[in-house]
This record gives sequence, structure tokens and C-alpha cells, in this order.
Amino acid sequence: MSWIRCRSTRLAINLSTISPRTHVHVARVRGFADNQGSLPPVKPDPTPEYTSGRYIQDRFGGSAVSAFKNLGKIFAWVGYGTIVVGLVTITAYEGAHLWIENKMSIQPDGDAERWGWEPEAWSGGKFGGTSSALGLYGRHAARAAWFTLHYNSSLGGISSISPVHSGSHSGSLSVVDSDLHNARLYLESAIGCMKNQDGTLRLDKVVYDLLERHAAVLERIGTRAALVKARDDYILLFEGCSEAEVSQAKFAVKLGNICNRLGDGASALAWWLQGINLTRDDKNIDKPTTTDARTPPNSPTAQRTLVTALLALSAYYTREMRLQEAQEIEERAISLINAMIPPTSASASQTAAQTLHYTYLTQRKSVFTLHHAEVTHAIRSHSVLKKHPPIKDTLTELSTAASISEQVARALTEQPAFDSGILPGLSPDPVIGLVNPLASKVVIASSVAVSPSLRPVAQSLLRDARLTAAEAWDLSGVLYSEIGDGKAMQCFERALVCAGEPAVAGNDQEGMSTKAWEALWGRYVKAKEKWAKTKDDQVKKNETMPI
Repeated sequence: MSWIRCRSTRLAINLSTISPRTHVHVARVRGFADNQGSLPPVKPDPTPEYTSGRYIQDRFGGSAVSAFKNLGKIFAWVGYGTIVVGLVTITAYEGAHLWIENKMSIQPDGDAERWGWEPEAWSGGKFGGTSSALGLYGRHAARAAWFTLHYNSSLGGISSISPVHSGSHSGSLSVVDSDLHNARLYLESAIGCMKNQDGTLRLDKVVYDLLERHAAVLERIGTRAALVKARDDYILLFEGCSEAEVSQAKFAVKLGNICNRLGDGASALAWWLQGINLTRDDKNIDKPTTTDARTPPNSPTAQRTLVTALLALSAYYTREMRLQEAQEIEERAISLINAMIPPTSASASQTAAQTLHYTYLTQRKSVFTLHHAEVTHAIRSHSVLKKHPPIKDTLTELSTAASISEQVARALTEQPAFDSGILPGLSPDPVIGLVNPLASKVVIASSVAVSPSLRPVAQSLLRDARLTAAEAWDLSGVLYSEIGDGKAMQCFERALVCAGEPAVAGNDQEGMSTKAWEALWGRYVKAKEKWAKTKDDQVKKNETMPI
């Protein structure tokens, strides 16, 4: 065995273990190192190693392994990104629901509760929010319904088409507001989470709260199928609060209104009478009649319910042309409201909830006065004096109704009286067209705007007050037009000021419907043209008169 020891590296190499070519190369290196003291340059191998098949296979194998490793890294990063995006999405989604839950929460208002003003109940109890009994999915559905109703989406004005499954035209299509349609679906999903294993509902406070919200949405949808379902919901609510007669009276009046909209006048009349009887402090269950409602109840909620039922009865009798009965109810209702409202001197010490209660009754008095003027005028028109019915008393009542409603609107907004001059935003030229008569929307007074129990009632009451005043001035203008009085144009102007902007996208919950507003605007333009023509004729007449 021969060994070679390299001087520079002190490395011993066994020559028997290397190839002959390597022997020669090593010898050359050793000799060159002995002679020159440094290694010679290594010449390239004439048969390079990369030409071998094994190397090519190794390269291919290494490339495949590297490709799989890179692919694995890509999948890993995609997986990490998916997890991060999912976590962010879930966090944002749950964060949004926590924000909605916080918005739904309320602070108990003892004053509002004493006067019967209750906030919208969404199953969370007196502190608002949603109940844990609904579960995760049910609470999400209830929050989604609340958000849809309180924050109109960009598609709120777009209507959705749904089939009608009941009614006189089975299988026909009905156009409903998309927000209301979505709210109905969300509420039905939430209610579905409260079913027992046998498919029946667990009728408790949580379900009753959601059923009331569901019925209110169906009322606003207004199709026949929706009204039928709302009637079923209110029947469950009526039966579920048998111990609270005031609540039963409220649902009885709502059932009467729905039956009336469905065309079932007999059932509507029976429900209204039952609601009136339930509001009385001395009950007469056997024979509930309107003649028993001569003294107001003590409960504020019962007072408002009684007035609402009498108003529905008045409108029903008027449509049925039972004018004498309608007139009697209106006179009795005005007398009851006068007994309910204290003297003006006592209003200084009233709380916000108490003031809103009396404002509500005052506005209903204005509506009864308006209805009484219409009914009285109709009775006079059908009497012996049909050719020339007296309108002085009717105009006086209409003016009284308009004045009361304007006072209510000023009280709710803390704003000065309506300007009876030329309308802002109206073109001075009598051109028929749709314009916005008011550039800005009114704001509810701060005393009631801060309360979640009072704010929705005040907003609805303000809308009613403005529309009642507008209708009273409109009818006054019509009567003045019949006798050729120039005051007609001023009445129509004031009606437009009181009406404000027409409802957006046909949403009558916000104001006067677009169709009614256009009709009022048309009467105003016609009266203005007539007034201008009369003025021109008067000028020409004065010019032709001899001096």
C-alpha cells in the first residue's frame, strides 16, 4: 500500500483507493508542487459529468422536488391568507352585530313607562337588544331585521316582486318594498328558532315581542296575504296577554283595522267595540257598545287606545255612509278628549312623556274636528238645502282643525308658525310640475328626541299633524273655489307648506304620497291661474273705464 503525503495540506491519500487517472493527476500535482511550489491549473475533463444519464435524472428529480416544495409553499401561504381573511371577516361580521346590539339597547325611562310609552321590543327585555334564548342564529336574524328597518339600504326604494298565495287573485304577483320584504324574512327566521321539537312555537315573552314586530312589518307591506298573516299574529298576541286588558284592547283595535282593510267590516266592527269595552274602567263584556264610552279611562294607554278605536269607527261609518252615527261618535270623541286634556296652566310642570301624551290627544282632536266638518258638510249637502249648502260653519271647523295641527307641529319641533306667504322653492310662474316646497327637513324637539320611547311617536305624530293641517287647508281651498272666492289660492299655498316634501319613492310613512301631492299642486296652479286672470280682467276693466 502506497501513501502520498501532500506537503501543503499534510493530507495522506491511499493510492489504492483511487482511479489510475487520478494517480496520474496526483503525481503531476505532486511533481509540479515539488518543482514550482504551487498547484497547476486543472484542465477540464474531456468527458464532462453533466453528460451522464444519472446526472440528468438527478437534475430532473431535484427539479420535481423543488417544484413540489414551491407548490407546497404556495398552498401554505394561500391557506394562511385564507385563515387571516376568514378571521378578519368573522371579526368584522361579529363586530357589526355587536354594534347593532349596542344600538338596540335602551336605558329604562321611568317617566315614559308611567305614561305608557314603550319602546320597540326586540326580545331583549327592558334594556333592549336581543334575548339569548334565540341562540346565535336567531339573534343575528333579529339584529338584521332591526337594521333593515332602521337603516334603509340603497335598494329601499326598489320593490321586489313576490307571489300572492291567498286572496281573490291567487297566484298573482305583488310589488313590495325590498327592505320590508327582507325584514319579514329575517323576523320569520328568528321566530323559527323558537319552535319546539314538534314544530309548535314556544309562546313566551321573546316570541310575543318578535310576533308584534313581524305583524307591524306585514301591516306596512299591505298585501292581502301579508294582512292575513298579520291578523293571525295579532290573534296570538291578543290571546297571549289575557291578563293585561289594556294590551288586549290595543291588539283588538289593530285587529279591527286589519279586518277593515281586508274588507270584513262586520269583524272589524266587533273588534273595535271589544277594544273600546276593554279600555273602560267598569267593564261590560256582555254588550260592548260605543254608547258606554262616555267617561275617559284613567290609564294613559287606555285613553290613547280608546281615541284610536273611536277614530277608526268614525272613518268606517263615514265610508259606509252612516253619517249620523259617524257624527255622533266624532262629537263624543271630542268631548272625551276635552275631558282628558288638563287646562293650559298646568302644562308648565309637565314632563316630556306627559306632554307628548296630551299632544297626541290634541292631534287626535284635530282629526276628529276635520272628520266632523266633512261629515256635517255631507249631511247638509244631502238635506233640503242641497243646492246651496251652507259652508261658513264647515270652513270654521276646517280652520280650527288646521290651527290645532299647526300648533301640534310647532310644539313637536319648537319652531315658529308656518309662513303663510309665497312658498319657498315654488316657481312664480304657474307651471304644473313636481318641485320640493321645503328645502330642509324639520327636526324633532330635543326634549323628546333623546328618548328611544318618545322619539318614534313624536316623528309619527309630526307627520300626522302636518298632513292633517294640509288636508284641512286643501278642503278649505276647494270650498272657496266652489264659491269663487280668491282665498282658495292662499289655502292651497298653506296646504303645500304644511305638507312639505312628498314621500320619497312612494313611502307614505315619510309624508304625503306623490300622487296626492301632485293633485294638491294641480289645484294650487289652477287657483293661481284663475286669480291671475281675474286680476288681469280687473286691470283691463279699470283701463277701459272713463275718467
